[in-house]
Amino acid sequence: MKLTIVTGETPNDELPWDSVTIDDSDDPAYTAWPLCECPEDAFVGRSLLSAERVANLMKLAHAAGARGEPFEVVTREATAEDLD
Repeated sequence: MKLTIVTGETPNDELPWDSVTIDDSDDPAYTAWPLCECPEDAFVGRSLLSAERVANLMKLAHAAGARGEPFEVVTREATAEDLD
């Protein structure tokens, strides 16, 4: 199982964000954006990661380990394409 962590800043206000993809997927499994635009509406289940999603990610990791797959984590800085 390979996780790719991409870190960067939003283009206009330079606020930090992160995303995590699994096994080179184009669909991030997890993305965290700044919550300062609507802090009154921000909560973990909507804005970050729900408990169900955490359980699904754990299930994927457990299955990969049971198959004997190595666990690899790659971290990189965001590119212009990531920000589009």
